[in-house]
Amino acid sequence: MNGPAAIKICGLKDAATVRGLDGMPVTHIGLVFAPSKRRVDAETAAELIAAARMIGARGGLPPKTVGVFVDPSMDELRAVLRHAPLDIVQLHGGERRRSAAP
Repeated sequence: MNGPAAIKICGLKDAATVRGLDGMPVTHIGLVFAPSKRRVDAETAAELIAAARMIGARGGLPPKTVGVFVDPSMDELRAVLRHAPLDIVQLHGGERRRSAAP
């Protein structure tokens, strides 16, 4: 392994929790868009992303934001990304080859 391990905290639902990560060695925060008790909508995700960009995590840098999806449609991805500027999209399920065009 080269360098320290990446650390992702997943399932965050409120800005206060995100702000509480300030100064911690977190590299990524995960926002769940799949069916779950931790699911957030795009508007809430936008608030959490804004909060994440205001904190200094590992190395004083803000953590990357990761949207966690299970079998999303391209329309669903586009709708979320219109409101919530995620750094990374994490896909789970039975993905098949699709067009990546926006």
